[in-house]
Amino acid sequence: MKDAFANIANLKAQNDGSLHFEMKDKGIHLNGRESIIGRNIVVDDEKIDENLTEAQNITRGRSATGVIAVAERIEDDE
Repeated sequence: MKDAFANIANLKAQNDGSLHFEMKDKGIHLNGRESIIGRNIVVDDEKIDENLTEAQNITRGRSATGVIAVAERIEDDE
């Protein structure tokens, strides 16, 4: 798995700061060598600037960060 899976589309929060987002992707795995469990998720303060490099975009402000974790045990399917 690449270090950065994807830059998801620029999303806009509601006036109260809330945001709901769902994504389905066959390339995301919860089990096995390429599992996303334990990886981080980052919400940036600003819209991604396509004219900047990935490193330059990383140095911009963050609204939130977190780690993807399992709430219940998942049986390994491999």
